[in-house]
Amino acid sequence: MFCLVIIWNLIFCQLKILSHYFTVLFHNAEVKILNKNSEVVATGNMIGNLYMIKFQIDISTALLTSNEDFMYRRMCHSSLLSHFDVVYLLSYKSEVNEKFYEDEAKSKSIQIEYTIPRNPELNGLSEHFNRTLLDLVRCMLLYSKVKKKLWGEAVCATTYVLNRTPTRILKEGCPVDLWYGYCDSRKIRVFGTVAYAHIPKEDVKGKLDPRSKPLIMMGYTANG
Repeated sequence: MFCLVIIWNLIFCQLKILSHYFTVLFHNAEVKILNKNSEVVATGNMIGNLYMIKFQIDISTALLTSNEDFMYRRMCHSSLLSHFDVVYLLSYKSEVNEKFYEDEAKSKSIQIEYTIPRNPELNGLSEHFNRTLLDLVRCMLLYSKVKKKLWGEAVCATTYVLNRTPTRILKEGCPVDLWYGYCDSRKIRVFGTVAYAHIPKEDVKGKLDPRSKPLIMMGYTANG
């Protein structure tokens, strides 16, 4: 949907989110959004392939984009999750014991739940997240055309974005809101696109030499 208040952006919204709180009606090239009391809170008309509506929106929490599919790519082709996720990259499954010690987990209020070997269905929540994460990483690698050996960077970048994706369970917010107390989605970029790194003036040889060098966006720093 195209918001007239923000004339240069598209707002990517899933009908599943809207229908959880509102009712969305499409009829004769018109759209109406109704609240729980069946009151019309927004209306719009179809122009081309988009419905143009007028409503107020909090820009600080909006996920903005400059074209129709850019938002989907920026958010790593993601859907909706409800947990704050932390990913550790391991070479072998045996390294799990090195990463998670029971005493250390208890000190951080982490409850370790053990399952029977070769019974992944007993660990459904983690298996579902692993499958979701793998699907998103596959999309990112295929779209960006980067080498498969960079799968670790793609996993970390996807997890970073998922933690900043609005969820149905949290209603108004995303997992990182509860974890850190704030969420700034303006730093999210499309994985695998060109990014320019600043060259300090001390390293510039001449006045006409470049002040930046092109690189590939591979993820985010630990402090966001």
